[in-house]
Amino acid sequence: MTIVVPALNEERLIGLTVRELIPIARRTLDEFEVILVDDGSTDRTGAIMDELALEAPEIRVEHHAKPEGIGAMFRDFILSTRYANLTMVAGDRANTTEGLQQLFESVGSADLVVGYRTRLRRPLARQMISIGFRLFVSLQFGFRVRDWTGMFIWPVERVRELVPLPTGNTYAVEILLRLLRRPMVVRNVPVPQNPEERGSSKVVCWRTFRDVLSMARRIWRDKLHGRCWRRT
Repeated sequence: MTIVVPALNEERLIGLTVRELIPIARRTLDEFEVILVDDGSTDRTGAIMDELALEAPEIRVEHHAKPEGIGAMFRDFILSTRYANLTMVAGDRANTTEGLQQLFESVGSADLVVGYRTRLRRPLARQMISIGFRLFVSLQFGFRVRDWTGMFIWPVERVRELVPLPTGNTYAVEILLRLLRRPMVVRNVPVPQNPEERGSSKVVCWRTFRDVLSMARRIWRDKLHGRCWRRT
């Protein structure tokens, strides 16, 4: 499996994230690579990543001069990886070691693994946004998914069939919807989370809301033209 770890200004947590991840991957996976992506950080995140690469041969580092976003990263790595599966692991130590263990142990157990996050401790406003988004997507398309924006073990060849791939913050939701319209075995796996630090999330921002609105517009446009997004 390819494990992509993107980070933007995570100098405090990136080292701990990777040093917890590597031993778990070595215990549970037959073969893997870890790609650390410094997505335009202005602190020491990139330098720390270079130091981590000296500690483990499975690690390689990519530096971006300016932020490119997680959707663009996913597209590039899904098209270039030599492994059968790919996952994205947050560089801010969002996942517990228990959660990573359970997720990695599930590799190969289904066509698509949905890692739904548990033990989430978030402000009420964040919870309401998440619940509203989950209801919106589920009601629009009729799929029952435990966590539309959780962690996924993506089947590389299946995803490559879906090109062109979206690159916005809602990339995972759009790809998941397109995959679920095809016959496949899906497994849901709980992934416990560490407590989120105040202000640590970089996904909840205006760009995310813009991407959600753009996705909704494309969906409604397709419905008007008779193109169905529900399972066929």
